[in-house]
Amino acid sequence: MTQDRDATVHLKCHGCPKVNACSILELLTLGASVGDQIELQAEGPDEDDVVTDLTNLFEEGAGI
Repeated sequence: MTQDRDATVHLKCHGCPKVNACSILELLTLGASVGDQIELQAEGPDEDDVVTDLTNLFEEGAGI
């Protein structure tokens, strides 16, 4: 079950620009390659829950 969370989320990798994770166009400009480590930044009232949810999603392979 998906829950609405109140936080702004950005992704960044080494040598890549920080992008808004809610913008598909910005995600396309991230420039991350397979195997790159991605830094997740969340800010807002639900930031801890968002980081936990997204970390779990990535660790489980995001359904891919």
